[in-house]
Formats: sequence, C-alpha cells, structure tokens
Amino acid sequence: MSKLIKSFKVKITELASLKLENLIRSDQYSGYYLRIGVKSSGCEGYLYVIKWDNSPMQDRDIIFEPVPKIKFVIDKKSLLILEGSTLDYKNTLTNRGFVFINPNEKSKCGCGKSFSI
Repeated sequence: MSKLIKSFKVKITELASLKLENLIRSDQYSGYYLRIGVKSSGCEGYLYVIKWDNSPMQDRDIIFEPVPKIKFVIDKKSLLILEGSTLDYKNTLTNRGFVFINPNEKSKCGCGKSFSI
C-alpha cells in the first residue's frame, strides 16, 4: 500500500510549480499523477524520470502533494537519491523542460542526461 507523506525532501521552484499548475489546469492530465525518480541507465549510471502517469501505484511508492491538486509519486530508492534536490523548469535555447538540481550528483556525462552519485 502506498503511503502519503506530508513533508518531502525535494523542493520545487516557483517557476516549476506554476508550470505544473498550468498543465493540470488544462485537463490534459486529469486523473494523472506526476512520477519522479531515477532509473539505472546512461553512461554515468542514473537518469532522472519525470512523467505523467495513471497506472496503478506500487507498494514501494510514496505519495506527496507539494503543488495543490497534483500528486507526486516517488519510489523509496529514488527518494534517497533525490533527497535535498530541487525540481526546476528551464526554458533556454539549449534546455527546455523540468530539471533536477541535485546536490548528491558526483558527476554528469557530457550530454548532461545521466549522472553518478
């Protein structure tokens, strides 16, 4: 059974929060939750996961609501790796979308997609 937690150790910038609120208001993602986490992959070892999901939650999932009306889901392993991180939104020539600023990263690959801890 998934559990709801009140406090979560990942911060969300105001810009990322506004972007998420706009997306959920569009009804495109009604009934979805935002899954965040990491998966083993890439040349440095891990890749970030940020995706809208409506599949059944797993026992290992933890639920939190840092933005009104948007449930975030993270698995326990990812929670340890993302602890202390900040979810931000970038809109530059080279980077557009949600990104993690993670103080636990030791290195990133050349393209910036994968990281090691």
